[in-house]
Amino acid sequence: MTVTVQFHGLHRMTTRTNEIRMPISENTRVRDVITYISDRYPDLELKDGRVLIVVNNELTPIDRTLSPNDKISFLPPLGGG
Repeated sequence: MTVTVQFHGLHRMTTRTNEIRMPISENTRVRDVITYISDRYPDLELKDGRVLIVVNNELTPIDRTLSPNDKISFLPPLGGG
C-alpha cells in the first residue's frame, strides 16, 4: 500500500521532485507522513501551522488516517502584496 506525496512551490524546489510514493500501513496518519518527509528532506518546513495539509484536495488535520492511493500535499505559505 502506498500514498503519493506531492510537492509545490518552494517545497518542489527543495526536494527537486514533484512527488514521491510512500509506503503505508493501515494505521498510517498524516503526522507519520510529516515525520517520513522531514527525515528525508530536513530542509523542509513542515511544522504545524506553517503549511496547509491537503489530502485528496481537502484540508485535513494531522491525525487523519490515510488510505491506499491517497494524495497528500503540503502547501507552503504564500506571500505577496
